[in-house]
Amino acid sequence: MTARQREAVRLRIIEGLTYREVGHRLGGVTVERARQLVKAGLKPPPAPPQPIPQAPLTDDAVWALFLSIDELELSVRVYNRLRTWDWSMPRESVCVGDLALLTVNSFRGVRNFGKKSLDELQQTLARLDLRLGMTLPGWALLRRSGARLRWDGKERVLALYDPSAIKVLLGLNDGT
Repeated sequence: MTARQREAVRLRIIEGLTYREVGHRLGGVTVERARQLVKAGLKPPPAPPQPIPQAPLTDDAVWALFLSIDELELSVRVYNRLRTWDWSMPRESVCVGDLALLTVNSFRGVRNFGKKSLDELQQTLARLDLRLGMTLPGWALLRRSGARLRWDGKERVLALYDPSAIKVLLGLNDGT
């Protein structure tokens, strides 16, 4: 609540002035503006956003975190927008885990990335059992450690780590 709204509420409710008198005391604002200020001042403050509970990651989802964004099945528009995104690392090393850390609000106002593109990206992540805005506390540590996904014939190999160890490092379970 702004100081002006607080003053308008005080004048209207506590002193019992009319909207015309409130407007005059506030420096000559119109009756309608005085009504708006009082109404805005009486609104309860918005509730803080509740964190979205995060379900435990499946082993396949853990592997998917290390996929390159080039390997996602995305339309040309979405792929090109992600390709030109201002990442803090070389684009070739950006993986799905980096993408999952971004929030929906990260894409608001981004040119050529509207609701349809955002929906497509969210659906693609959902197919991998992931979503935007995930909390992955140990992700930066894993990225710095050089953990990389590579394909060895038909097997997925993550250097030095197995999915349960990765889950512990990401803080997603207690390792049991």
